[in-house]
Parts: sequence; structure tokens; C-alpha cells
Amino acid sequence: MTDVLLLLITSQNANKDHPMPVSYGEDRIRQYVDGLSILFEYDFDDKVDILLCDNTTDQIDQRLADCLPVNTKFNTYNNNTGASSKSIGLFDQWKSCENTIKQYEWVIHFEPRQLLTKYSFFDSFFLDKKNLFNIRANHFWTGLFSIDTNSMMKYLSGSHPPASIEYHLFDFMKNIPHKHEEINVLWNDAAKKTWIEI
Repeated sequence: MTDVLLLLITSQNANKDHPMPVSYGEDRIRQYVDGLSILFEYDFDDKVDILLCDNTTDQIDQRLADCLPVNTKFNTYNNNTGASSKSIGLFDQWKSCENTIKQYEWVIHFEPRQLLTKYSFFDSFFLDKKNLFNIRANHFWTGLFSIDTNSMMKYLSGSHPPASIEYHLFDFMKNIPHKHEEINVLWNDAAKKTWIEI
């Protein structure tokens, strides 16, 4: 058994009436299919176990499932806590996966609406496992990072982030060793309907 969990976070049925701009419907499904297809061009064999968590459906769209390795585990439920706050929704998804997370030493978190342009993040992590984040101005980019399980469980033992989880997690990690890593992804800006290089 590997000591790394690849945690894929999706919200396939995002509410189009969300207070923040979101992709929804067929556009969103297509973004997930594209992101997952690119992700699994990387050779994860014997490196990770995979868990996909979705908080907007009890049943993953078959097109997403077809992109995943056959041994992928699923945690799906429909409470859509992200409808009012994306940060609270993400925190709740992590919380719902706690029993699986604590079986591993490391978690790689990835949100597959992003399109990987290089795989250097994974190469760096597997060469020397460590807490890797894309560090911005006083916050992390939370679309792709790695974290040791003890730190993640401590973070989840606290309360919901009062605002952006990117700043909240950044503050939590200040006294825990971590390093900056480029993530090389394209992120879809739903408001501008364009892809942005991160």
C-alpha cells in the first residue's frame, strides 16, 4: 500500500446561481473531463491511491468516471455547502474524507477543472516528499498542493475558514515546514470565460 492519497475534489453540479461566477452544466463537465484526462497521462502507478470527493451529487457523471483508474474510490454526497462559500464547501469536503485521509502519510490535493501543462510538481514531490504549496502574496493557491496528513488533520480539527481558505490555510502553515513549488496549470476564470496560467 502506498503512503500517498491523491485527493480529487469536484463539484460537478455547481449551482449557476452561486454568488460568485462559476462554470456549470456541460461546460463544467467538459472541464473536468479535460483536466482528469491530462492528469492521468502522468504515471501514478504504485505511487498513490485515489479518492474523488464530490459534494453536489450522489452519482458521478459517467464521463468523469471513465477518465479515472478502475481502483479509484469515491465519496459523493449532495449538500452543496459550497453554494454560499467555496471555502466552506472545500473545508467540508476535506472533513468528509477524514477517515480515508488518516490512513495515509501524505495527501496530494488536486482540483481537476485545472489543466496541467507540466508534471514537475508531481516529479518534485515523489523525488522528496514534503509540504509543497504555490505561495502567493500572503496566501496559497489551493488548486494543487501536498501536505502531510498530521498537519491536515490538525487543520481540519479547527473551525471553518472565516473567509478565503487560501489565506486561512496559509496562516495555519506558517510554523510548519513547507516549500514553494510551481504548479504549471491553466485555471478557468469563469467570470472572464478565459484560461489563466498559474
